[in-house]
Amino acid sequence: MQVDLFDSETDDAWRHGLYMRQPDKKVLMKSDYLRKEAELYINFTSKDEVVEKNSFMCKSLKEINEGSANLNKWVYEQTKTLLDQGKLVGLLGGDHSTPLGYYKAIAEKHGDFGILQIDAHCDLRKCYEDFIYSHASVMYNALQEIPQLKRLVQVGVRDYSLDEWQFIQNSNYKVITYFDKDIKERAFEGQTWKQIADEIVSHLPDK
Repeated sequence: MQVDLFDSETDDAWRHGLYMRQPDKKVLMKSDYLRKEAELYINFTSKDEVVEKNSFMCKSLKEINEGSANLNKWVYEQTKTLLDQGKLVGLLGGDHSTPLGYYKAIAEKHGDFGILQIDAHCDLRKCYEDFIYSHASVMYNALQEIPQLKRLVQVGVRDYSLDEWQFIQNSNYKVITYFDKDIKERAFEGQTWKQIADEIVSHLPDK
């Protein structure tokens, strides 16, 4: 009773329909289990222990990477089914690693495309903390595994590694990054956000 349903731009916006699927319980259970495994693994490696000398940690790492690959496949299948029905699909994930399967389904459906990434981080790390499909690696994996991804435009990045910086520099403009510092400097020098935003969007392909 406290919510105003009026929207000045769209008549009866609340009636148009936005469907949220219930989370898959099997995925949630597997996620809970593998999260605990990952926490143990990260804690183990933070103490400079040698993973290869610990069979339990080797098994955990294998399970975590396999679980991540299975989630990518599951997300791909769910997305593909909905796209084939003509749906506009949005993905709300636990962290940045979740959309890789979504990107693959998009590529299969639409061909060449680009991504606008609004993020404080590049997510271009290769196999972060030994996890192949880490949240910090999703854009690296997308660029490596999806040939239809023609351009990645990143906005707001402020925290990145030397390897990520070099990856961007060597990408032949396949990755264009608008660092937070540079955006702020341009604004301080008098450029409007519209000018900067129009430039950002100009680097993206039609799709």
